[in-house]
Amino acid sequence: MIKEFRHYLKIFRDLVQSLPVDQVVYDEGSNVGQIAFHAAQSSNNFLRAHVLRIGFDRNKPAEYGKQHSLDEVNNSLDMALVACEMIEKKNPDMNEKLASPIEIKSGNFTIENNMEALAYGLSHLAEHYGELSQVKRELK
Repeated sequence: MIKEFRHYLKIFRDLVQSLPVDQVVYDEGSNVGQIAFHAAQSSNNFLRAHVLRIGFDRNKPAEYGKQHSLDEVNNSLDMALVACEMIEKKNPDMNEKLASPIEIKSGNFTIENNMEALAYGLSHLAEHYGELSQVKRELK
């Protein structure tokens, strides 16, 4: 699963390089940079705070509350890629319970172990990959 996560981080990073970070995606004003930064920070949160249990200083409101440069996005994605390497080296038990289960209120379920955290984090990243892929198609 971690190899798949790393693969998606790499292709997401490649995709983001081809898009203008200030390109507005939604009527309310969210742009490529904000969406990409959010996806990277969310990945770091699942990988670092939950699976590795090393913490991650995340300011979720700022992900969409301000503009983000390509450098900020890339730095966050690079951190997530390093976290993937750390997980591979550590090789944690995927059935190990999370220190604090994560309630997903929108889906009415709880993420309880490492595998569920990786699966949810990966699906969240893939959702934003699809979203930004559509932006790229529309810009052609």
